[in-house]
Amino acid sequence: MPTNNNPKRQKGEENSTPSTTASATRAEEDEDTITTTSQRINRTFDEAKENTRRAVQEAERELPRYMQIVTTNQEQSVGAVRDTIENYLESQREVTNFVQSFWKSYIDNVLWTPTRRTIENYAAAVSNTTDATVAAIRICNNMIYANAEGVRLTLEYNRDNSREMSRVFVNTAKQLEKI
Repeated sequence: MPTNNNPKRQKGEENSTPSTTASATRAEEDEDTITTTSQRINRTFDEAKENTRRAVQEAERELPRYMQIVTTNQEQSVGAVRDTIENYLESQREVTNFVQSFWKSYIDNVLWTPTRRTIENYAAAVSNTTDATVAAIRICNNMIYANAEGVRLTLEYNRDNSREMSRVFVNTAKQLEKI
């Protein structure tokens, strides 16, 4: 009985011709290559998945800091607007008091009635400007919240759509495999 020097030869292959043995060996090598390639592909996808998980976890860890920055920014914006409005109102009060005290004698003696209406109209204009500023800030905040909600919805739809596309791609690949 001849010795079997080829570890890949199976029992019953001793009488095979060299071309049959080469074909079997070639088929085994092709199968090993496909298996190795599949393993590499799977490992690559597993690594990509793990890298994505790590990136998401890092982003999640940064959320409190990001939210604190946003909150601080909003608090500072609101505080700045409040200070601006208060400073504006205080300056207008001072202007009004100055006008009243400086021109008091002249106004009392000559023009009191029309000037009083002018001061009242001026005070009403200041009040309207303040109301308009507050309304503009409220509208701006609503737009910011709407945009944030839009981004959130876009991300949700993107996630759902990517899942659906992945499902379609997997099903298509399975169908191609059957062909």
